Amino acid sequence: MSGTDSRRGAAASRRGGRRPAGRGPWAVLCAALTVLLGPAAVTASALDQANAAPMHHPGITP
Repeated sequence: MSGTDSRRGAAASRRGGRRPAGRGPWAVLCAALTVLLGPAAVTASALDQANAAPMHHPGITP
């Protein structure tokens, strides 16, 4: 380990024990879109699978 790493760790511990996460505005935007669009993608996938299934005809037995 170099002395630079230990100095960063010491500085991080003085700031509250956490190193900066490095999240920029793009990372925040992508996370928000994932939260908003994730359920829609799952629903669309389930609907595609349901549409691909053979039709059910009550009263008719194969």
